Amino acid sequence: MDGKKKYRIVLLLFLLIDIVLIMFFLYMKLEKRIPDKLYMYEEQEEKFEFSLPLEASMKKGTTQVIANQTKQIKQNIIFNFGEPFSLYAKEKGSYHIGLKLFGIFPVHSIALNVIEEQELYPGGQVVGIKIDTNGLLVLGTGTVVSNNGESEEPAKNIVQSGDYIEKINGKKVENKEELVQQLEQLSNEKVILELKRGEEIVKVLINAIETERNHYKLGIWVRDDTQGIGTLTYTTKDGEFGALGHGINDVDTGTLMEIKDGYLCEAGIFKIKKGQKGNPGEITGYLKKGEENRLGKIQSNTAFGIKGKLLPGKNFEKKAYPIALRQQVKTGKAYIRCQLTDKVEEYEIKINKININNKNRDMVLQITDERLLQLTNGIVQGMSGSPIIQKGKIVGAVTHVFVNEPAKGYGVFVENMIGQ
Repeated sequence: MDGKKKYRIVLLLFLLIDIVLIMFFLYMKLEKRIPDKLYMYEEQEEKFEFSLPLEASMKKGTTQVIANQTKQIKQNIIFNFGEPFSLYAKEKGSYHIGLKLFGIFPVHSIALNVIEEQELYPGGQVVGIKIDTNGLLVLGTGTVVSNNGESEEPAKNIVQSGDYIEKINGKKVENKEELVQQLEQLSNEKVILELKRGEEIVKVLINAIETERNHYKLGIWVRDDTQGIGTLTYTTKDGEFGALGHGINDVDTGTLMEIKDGYLCEAGIFKIKKGQKGNPGEITGYLKKGEENRLGKIQSNTAFGIKGKLLPGKNFEKKAYPIALRQQVKTGKAYIRCQLTDKVEEYEIKINKININNKNRDMVLQITDERLLQLTNGIVQGMSGSPIIQKGKIVGAVTHVFVNEPAKGYGVFVENMIGQ
């Protein structure tokens, strides 16, 4: 093979590699701008505008597509994601939208869910949150000193931060006290722990260390409950609630905490620490004790906040608002409801950017209300869950603050919170 031919082959290989890399980066860029799912209301026309070089197809059925340059091929309706289009659905149901890059390469699919129009009661109240974990959350391992004076770390590389201890030697443990009781009843150092690790159940053997006569330790740091304050986002006519807009993660492990039991209660505010660049502010408050101050039972802790059921008679806002689906949320003026004094008030904000497919960082928010800026300098810890209202609809909730720009932060779409 002569040199020129080798040179051409090398050039061709580089060209192919460049094409593959371009396609890969284009695919990754498109992935961030394409939602995994879309909702729309039955018997309503919904407008969409993605401006992406994609061809969309869905099977013809009760959903009618109204768009320019729409065509039908056999039982499929074809339309262009590069131009504005509208969808209209006659009845509830689930549909599949397939997407192809340049009409050739399959790149993504969207689950389209047609639902009934919904209304929620907006929150804004500061509430206390107390949860017990489903099992004992492992924070880490440590060193213990045996009764002969040697330092040992019996659980090292056996249990992991983020594990949940569910059983010890076949017996269920639900709190630290029960774990201590089981260790006090050991007759030898052999301990079998049943752990929940992610979605798996694993069993591990640990040689407990006898620190005193018939007194054993495992060298594991654990937690079985947590508490704090946050903001109620919404309630429903059936007494269900959602709050926070983001999940409760353990402060030490960063993992989403699994709830065994938990409740909302009334809370009071001690003081407000204003946010500063590099130092987020905070609402300092307290949980009001006693059965009479309990508001509801927490039933789940998800990536989009906590959900549960209010106790009978524990109602809040009387006026219901329709919810806005993600395609209905627009940049521009909006309001948040939050409690920084003795009552809930509305404060003006601006939605600067909308991220159509970015988990609970769906919107970039900016506080513009001078009253709120004087009180907090922007978004502070404890405001997470403050409902966002735009044009008479609940569009989402505040979730995070920009550490270096306290007047700005993120919000989550309400459709993600209610989890249709």
